[in-house]
Amino acid sequence: MKEVAILPEQAPVMPLPGAVLFPHALLPLYIFELRYREMLAHALAQERMFCVALLRPESAQWKSEDDFFDVGTIGLIRACVGRGEGTSNLILQGLQRVRFADFVQLDPFPIAELETLRSDNETTVETSTFIDDPVRRQQILEELDLNARLRLVIQYLRDETGNAAA
Repeated sequence: MKEVAILPEQAPVMPLPGAVLFPHALLPLYIFELRYREMLAHALAQERMFCVALLRPESAQWKSEDDFFDVGTIGLIRACVGRGEGTSNLILQGLQRVRFADFVQLDPFPIAELETLRSDNETTVETSTFIDDPVRRQQILEELDLNARLRLVIQYLRDETGNAAA
């Protein structure tokens, strides 16, 4: 029987450079910044969930919600090992694509109101994790139509092979 997680209406958001989490995928993370240590403590005390959002390429770091994409993936903390100095290693498993509808908190870490995004087929993990470009991965994450998602993957493959596959 497939495990179904009940998603919270609100969850912390961790904006990261170059990281796009897909549903069903596993993402290892090292938590060392103080604000994310606080976010992790919050998530562990609640539903053990937080979202990963891609930091916009033009943003070196985030200062406001405009510095990261408004579509991400909520994940479940599958394993977490705390270190003596307060840092942690964890494995986050992607559960569901979400849109950040609004923010109820931005400091010290964002907490967003979540809007669930669904498509007919959620098999993005197998078709997308090999794509290196985080912005292209973000485009695939945001696309709800399976055929359009596949067209984006095919276009990526054509670009990578110099159209040899065409």
